[in-house]
Amino acid sequence: MEEQKKPSMWEQHRAKYGCECSPKTGSCQKPKTQVAALSGFDPEVLKVLGQTIALGVVEGMKAAEKEKTKFKDDQTQRHRKRMQAQLVETRKNEIAKWQRCTHMRAHPYSGTSRIAWATQSDGVTRGTCMGCACPFSPIADELPEPFMVEWYKRMISVPMTAAQNDFVTGMVAAGSPA
Repeated sequence: MEEQKKPSMWEQHRAKYGCECSPKTGSCQKPKTQVAALSGFDPEVLKVLGQTIALGVVEGMKAAEKEKTKFKDDQTQRHRKRMQAQLVETRKNEIAKWQRCTHMRAHPYSGTSRIAWATQSDGVTRGTCMGCACPFSPIADELPEPFMVEWYKRMISVPMTAAQNDFVTGMVAAGSPA
């Protein structure tokens, strides 16, 4: 009888994994694709199981994305509210500054306004105070506050230069009409 030679460790390894290993390299070069641990199951069952797992992963990702989006939306809303409150506060401070300003020049030009008036292409005379940047217009929609139309009515009649004051008759407009 022929004596069977026992395969070497490397031969056993190559037979088991289907690779091309050698004792020289000491490592596995091309491992064979592993046989699925669930190879005893019906392929249709495995397909459905894979789809179910994939669906679960996708749903989990959707939930995480939804939570992230909700957080971002909340953060955006908080930012918008803060910015709107800041704009309201800025407008209040601006109006208070305009109310404190006399819109008038001091001596030696007392009695004259600091407002730069200009007749625009639409025929309406509008102005801006050079001291506080307050807008003046007869059209309420153009002004930040509707009550400012009254300021326009008072200030449009105040002379802009000393030459427009009537020094001969002593009609110097002194004081603050605002």
